[in-house]
Amino acid sequence: MKKYAPTGLSLPVKLMNEIDLQRGDVSRSRFILRMIQKVLETPDNEVNTS
Repeated sequence: MKKYAPTGLSLPVKLMNEIDLQRGDVSRSRFILRMIQKVLETPDNEVNTS
């Protein structure tokens, strides 16, 4: 069984630029994966959606 499944993702250009500025030498896919994992592990009352 595969550990990862390939996906396609469309993001607004402004968001993609912000991700690229913040990720440093980390690959974009790894950076986005870590962001998603962090949000999913955060209790709902602590997530800032504003």
